[in-house]
Amino acid sequence: MMDETNIYHIILFSKRRVLGLLFKNCNFNCIGCINKLSPWSPSLPKNIQEKLKSKPLKTLSLEQLKQILSQFSDLKVALLSGQEPTLDPNLPKIVEILNHYGLGTILETNAYCLNEDKIKNLEVAGLEEVRVSIKAYNDELHKYYTGRSNKEVLKNFRLLWSSELIPRATTVLIPGLVDKDEVENIARFISSVDEGIMFTVIGYVAVPPAPWRSASIDEVIEAVNISRRHLRNVWWVHHGIQVDEEVLCIYPELI
Repeated sequence: MMDETNIYHIILFSKRRVLGLLFKNCNFNCIGCINKLSPWSPSLPKNIQEKLKSKPLKTLSLEQLKQILSQFSDLKVALLSGQEPTLDPNLPKIVEILNHYGLGTILETNAYCLNEDKIKNLEVAGLEEVRVSIKAYNDELHKYYTGRSNKEVLKNFRLLWSSELIPRATTVLIPGLVDKDEVENIARFISSVDEGIMFTVIGYVAVPPAPWRSASIDEVIEAVNISRRHLRNVWWVHHGIQVDEEVLCIYPELI
């Protein structure tokens, strides 16, 4: 259906009034993808995650998305993430709808297919910011972990910097795979584009049967400090730091 989207899950960060939209399907096959643990947001309370286990991944139509948005009047930002939002043919329309309801829009993507035409279409739709997850700078390592080369990712990241969109970057620190040296390689690449680009280092969460353990806070902070040799604006995220706000499941409905 022309009106169908890939959105299967919506959450709300109640204090910040941030809406998280999660999209089905991905063009990478990351060995340690957190979606292999569960397709539902890990930010939700454990009891809600348990209830969601029996729910099918049913996607929304554009009209259903509008109906959900019409229930709120004070939302600030929509974060488009999940698996890979750029595979949704209706992504520009989704951005337009979110803008119509007064939300700023941030896209999280692997940028593999975020070519010049898609960037232009998203600019016209009103997208504001793009956060590119750079899995690895070393191409062989990237191919091993994701099944794809990173050449398009790095090229498209440079294209983003030349666009009207705000580029950001993230990476996941995976002990024994994407370690502090590889994170530094990524930071060095980003600085070759612009040393002022925001870069966030995320601590890996173990995803059995993948062989890597979770990253410690100390390991993440060490990688951040190394990255700051090359970039002015480096942040970090770790699963051990709890979100200090209620996170609600908006879709699917829990009955």
